[in-house]
Amino acid sequence: MDPGCFWVWSFNFKLEKPAADVEKQAIKQVYFSTICFNQVLDLNVPVFDKTEFNNSKDLLNKIALSLKTYNERLPKDK
Repeated sequence: MDPGCFWVWSFNFKLEKPAADVEKQAIKQVYFSTICFNQVLDLNVPVFDKTEFNNSKDLLNKIALSLKTYNERLPKDK
């Protein structure tokens, strides 16, 4: 799938004191969104550190490039 067909957006989380059982708290969420067969397809990853933002976008871009659409249903044996 062409990554140019995706809308890339993100939002920051309000930082609060994490619960005791939370190992790492995300500071941001990054999304790649598109319309596929009349439905919205969202891919997203959390960002735990400011330095991870570009890596997160690169990961989503790699995933988006690996997606393939078909014009008909696939056989059940595939």
